[in-house]
Amino acid sequence: MQSRQENSEVNTELSLSHVLPGSSVTESGQQPHLSTMNFRNRKRTRLLLNVIGVGVVFFCIATELGRTMVWNFSKVPGDLLASEGHLDARVAAYMTRKKQLIEDGRDDFLLWDYFDLTETLQGTDFNSYMWQDMINSRFKMWVGKQRATGDTRHALEKDKCVTMKVLKKLNLPHPTVRVMWNESEYSENALREYLLSTEFPAILKVGHIHQQKSTLFLPSQTEVRGHVDEYVSWTTDKMHSHFIDNNPTWKDSANILYAALHPCTFIQDVVNPEDFSEGNTARPWEVMVEVVWGQAIHAVFTVTVRGSLSIGGGQYKNTEEYMLLDDGWAVYKWPRLRWGPFNANSAVQRHRLNRETWFKATDPNDDVDGPERACGGVATPSERVACEQEYRAIQLAFWAKYAQLVPSMPRVWNLCTAFGHGVGADYMRCDVFITPSGVVSVNEISLSSNWGNALSPKWQASLIDLWLQGYTSDPPCAPEPKEGTCGSAYGGVFTSSLDTLPSPKYKQPSF
Repeated sequence: MQSRQENSEVNTELSLSHVLPGSSVTESGQQPHLSTMNFRNRKRTRLLLNVIGVGVVFFCIATELGRTMVWNFSKVPGDLLASEGHLDARVAAYMTRKKQLIEDGRDDFLLWDYFDLTETLQGTDFNSYMWQDMINSRFKMWVGKQRATGDTRHALEKDKCVTMKVLKKLNLPHPTVRVMWNESEYSENALREYLLSTEFPAILKVGHIHQQKSTLFLPSQTEVRGHVDEYVSWTTDKMHSHFIDNNPTWKDSANILYAALHPCTFIQDVVNPEDFSEGNTARPWEVMVEVVWGQAIHAVFTVTVRGSLSIGGGQYKNTEEYMLLDDGWAVYKWPRLRWGPFNANSAVQRHRLNRETWFKATDPNDDVDGPERACGGVATPSERVACEQEYRAIQLAFWAKYAQLVPSMPRVWNLCTAFGHGVGADYMRCDVFITPSGVVSVNEISLSSNWGNALSPKWQASLIDLWLQGYTSDPPCAPEPKEGTCGSAYGGVFTSSLDTLPSPKYKQPSF
């Protein structure tokens, strides 16, 4: 066996011979001086590094030029602008259709006075508004109401116990609540007795705590009986605390609202008990649906879940890159800061800048015209081939994962549309569970979603415009003026407490 030093000498000789081929000996047959060899080695190494450096620079320049290319898409039909160079036009066309649907249905939609931003938005420069500005305007209005009159109707979102009660009044599908305790009703003995006698699996939630810090999964009788004191202690600690929001964008207002809530806790069914067995804890799909003026706009998949719903186990819930539209198309949202499965192989650069690729959310075997509609305007044959290949790759990946989910989406759209009408929300996010068998149920509502900040600039601006434009136009209300004001998106304003919801115009859908 050679020593480490002997190995080092052999490797040095091999590396020198490789760098200086044919120069291992001088013309006289003698070994050249090592310093001469090192000089030649360093000189050739510098030359090689310079060549590599120049190549990298040219690659970066070529990549940037590719990103900013503007192709000729003038031959693409106006409603089929799926190519990356016309992403803005596609978004605009989709949102224009949504705006028309909202205006057509305005006489069937009443705005809840708690959401009415008319006075708050007066004198505002809408053109400069970002998504966080909209959420902050809402928060500040609610804080003003809370301080002036003790109004706590923000509990519709911030208190999940209230959310469950409202869903029951609306008769919308949601996980069945088995038992609920408010602050005065709760006791450790009552919770312990219930945990030792109920059926499993089940979900334990604390209503006034948020951001994946409020929920425990109760998998089996064996697990719960073995750790019942820990479950009781965890719940009691939560019942004696208030949630603190650390989001710097709106924490000052949000924490005033959180502090006004009363603690509560409840136990509910899991929505897919057939998928649970010992050692198998399948989580249902969850989609987040943005609803503006009672019209479902798009759905984002919530699938990346790390951690667990267990004591001491933190959980982080993230969104998938796919966004589903209600017209049969979907958008692949390209990751902002990491290489995705398709990015490295793409020859079409423009959509990387916009971070969106459009495709049909259907079985690839049944999709005959999708690639043509998505890539028909690409200028060169090589780019066209790359676009179609990428279209198919993304579509196949989507369908392999979500083929069971897509048939349930019409029920999801109807469910969230009904929820928006029932509470008279100018904007809300409706989070829905979907089981593999196709059962849909509302998990929760968000009135301060941060998802708008994750959209590409055109999507975000269009979603804000859709929200604001409902206020800016105020034609005569039909058939006659209602209480308060009206706008292009709503036929009037109704006043209601949480207990007297829903809206007078609410029509319960059938599922």
